[in-house]
Amino acid sequence: MFRRANIPPLVFGLICIIALCALRVSDPFILQTVRETAFDQFQQISPREYVETQVRVVDVDEASLRQFGQWPWPRSRMADLVERLGQMGAAAVAFDILFVEPDRLSPSRLVNDPSIAKFLDRKQIDLLSSGVIDNDALLAEKLAQFPTILGFATIGQPIPGDPVVKSGFAYTGVNPIDAVPVFSAATHNLADLDAAAAGVGSISLSPSDSVSVVRKVPLLWTDGKTLYPSLAIESLRVAQGVSTILVHAVSDNGTIVQAIRIGQFEVPTTPDGSIWMRYSRENPDRYVSARAILADEVEQATVDAINGHIVFVGTSAIGLYDIRATSLGENVPGVSIHGQLLEQVISGSYVYRSDWVDGLELFGFLIVATYVLVMTLIAGPVVSLMVGAIVAGGVAIGSWLAYADSGLLIDPTFPMAGGFIVYLSMTSIRYVTADRQKRRIRRAFSQYVAPAVLQQIDEQPDGLSLGGEMRDVTVMFTDVRNFTSFSEKLPPVEVVLFLNSLLGRLSEDIIRERGTIDKYIGDSIMAFWNAPVATPDHEYHSCRAALRMRAALENFNSDRLSSSDGQDHEPIAIGIGINTGEACVGNMGSQSRFDYSVIGDTVNIASRVETACKQVGFDIVLSGTTAGGASAMAILEAGLVPLKGKSNMAPVHILVGDESVAQTDEFIRLKNAHGNLLEALRNNSAGADGRLLACKDLARPVHGGLIDFYDMIPTRKTDFQQILEYTEQSI
Repeated sequence: MFRRANIPPLVFGLICIIALCALRVSDPFILQTVRETAFDQFQQISPREYVETQVRVVDVDEASLRQFGQWPWPRSRMADLVERLGQMGAAAVAFDILFVEPDRLSPSRLVNDPSIAKFLDRKQIDLLSSGVIDNDALLAEKLAQFPTILGFATIGQPIPGDPVVKSGFAYTGVNPIDAVPVFSAATHNLADLDAAAAGVGSISLSPSDSVSVVRKVPLLWTDGKTLYPSLAIESLRVAQGVSTILVHAVSDNGTIVQAIRIGQFEVPTTPDGSIWMRYSRENPDRYVSARAILADEVEQATVDAINGHIVFVGTSAIGLYDIRATSLGENVPGVSIHGQLLEQVISGSYVYRSDWVDGLELFGFLIVATYVLVMTLIAGPVVSLMVGAIVAGGVAIGSWLAYADSGLLIDPTFPMAGGFIVYLSMTSIRYVTADRQKRRIRRAFSQYVAPAVLQQIDEQPDGLSLGGEMRDVTVMFTDVRNFTSFSEKLPPVEVVLFLNSLLGRLSEDIIRERGTIDKYIGDSIMAFWNAPVATPDHEYHSCRAALRMRAALENFNSDRLSSSDGQDHEPIAIGIGINTGEACVGNMGSQSRFDYSVIGDTVNIASRVETACKQVGFDIVLSGTTAGGASAMAILEAGLVPLKGKSNMAPVHILVGDESVAQTDEFIRLKNAHGNLLEALRNNSAGADGRLLACKDLARPVHGGLIDFYDMIPTRKTDFQQILEYTEQSI
């Protein structure tokens, strides 16, 4: 046991550990700076290799300025540059340049200059004005002829009006607008130029002017009302000819952006929708001088360098002040960073920090600090320093390997520096006590702490490991009926807004009944119950969710019909299919990115059951296994239906209402009449038609949708006439 003299250094060491943990959780700016500097070192040791990725930078360099004169160039020359690039086959031309004011060198403005106008009378001025070229109009004309992208800046003095948005935005999960960087003002181009361009994106590389090294670049911006793309992803969108950018965002103690999809490219992001830059060394192959593009005789090598490439136009001229520092310690033109960002996306070469890394770093610090604390107490400062150095080296090597192998950024500095601080603190306390007391502390402390520390090292959370387990689950599929024909009547943006509104309401009912939303597939939802958390009576909860969704859809249709937009809204219908059975649930994907999902035949059958809604003529259809687990609810047999991919037909049921409906006199009478109808259908009795009419009369006060169900039965008599030799586990 510890003697009283051993308690002070232990308490002091624990206080240091707790204080450092609190410091890491608060994560002040100084810690962020040190951490990011360490990440810079990783990149400097192993920068991204430059590979040709069909991205090029057209540089207004010093040679171009010597050839064509000082900046700014006349817009007529910029129009020539656009035309040359378009004729050379550029996939997209993006300008890291703003055209905020009318061209002062435009002939249409020069004829009205007072220093010239004083030599002319009004008639001569009007005649000249009608015949000379307006450079801005000429540039707008060329911008409209080719796939071009202009920019706006989220800093500086604003000019009237908001930036133009050319891209559409859709999102899965939640609206990402609360997560991305906000700007209060923006400087943008002349309205005619923005209108002529195919895309508009932000050229700003950071939300703050104080950033000295560009390590992360926002891919999305907002003014609090609208999402805006960055110049790079807007260029990628235009080059691919897609209209919409898809944002994957979730709500987890606030809104978190997980990834952004632009056409065929999905980009993992930080929680605020930014991307960690992974730089390559400056390479002359990345650049083409603007002088070479505008030359009287263009070389074939220049044409080849532009053809099929996404081209960023910017400047490296020193006097134009667009030079930025990178993680590699290089000063590069700002336009180069836009180009390198797109090179990363196209090549799929990312660095990233997963949302669990902060916890891993804190846990690593606790391991190092606790180990240092223990070793200082039991082995003395020299041994603890050696052991601490070995542990710190292991932390550094592990962090490096994570970066080198998969691009994962794990901070080695805080565990190492924190452990060293604990070591200094403990050593200082130990030097205050006598040598004999120190040895007694070590002997006593070694009996209690060291085994626990070793056990902590071996214990690692397994919640993020890949793999799955077999579990009994209930799977639901829901689908909007006739959505293709419905969506053809609306613009894409309105279709996205409609889906977000409808699927958002339906998803709330699934979550309220303890369901897990697996994915959204266009206008469909896939969800499941009893995983990852065990849910007793999961068949019952899935049926409750389906009934809630039915009610939510009625309210949704009512809201649309009562809206004041003047449109004739047709009611929306959905089909819901539910099946229960054994499936594999767990984390599916790769080590760097995976989803919690469910796979197996149970899922396939649930999808087929949803498809059977149309054949049955009812909105909620259950498999036999699900109906058996929710028998207290108002459920009716619906005969046999063929399931695609299955050799035998399968029994299905329809969900009319909850247990309160099941206990009503109206439903009890209907259920008895329905049983008589089934008996007549199975026996092919002549009285089946009369019993069908009786069921329809009894169905009206129970649920209006039953009329369509019973109207379908004359076309499905064979579905009820087969001998139903099956068990509830047969599907």
